[in-house]
Amino acid sequence: MMFISIYYAPLHLVLGRPHKIAILILSYFISFLLDLLPKIQCVISAFNVYS
Repeated sequence: MMFISIYYAPLHLVLGRPHKIAILILSYFISFLLDLLPKIQCVISAFNVYS
């Protein structure tokens, strides 16, 4: 628990509120998934031979 609390305070001071951290992580995750979506659809269409 001590390891987390050492790094949490500077992050909290830089970003202001913990909610901003969550928004940054979620926006990165959503953009990653949107970038990955066409690649996934290409793989699925390669295996779908009956349509």
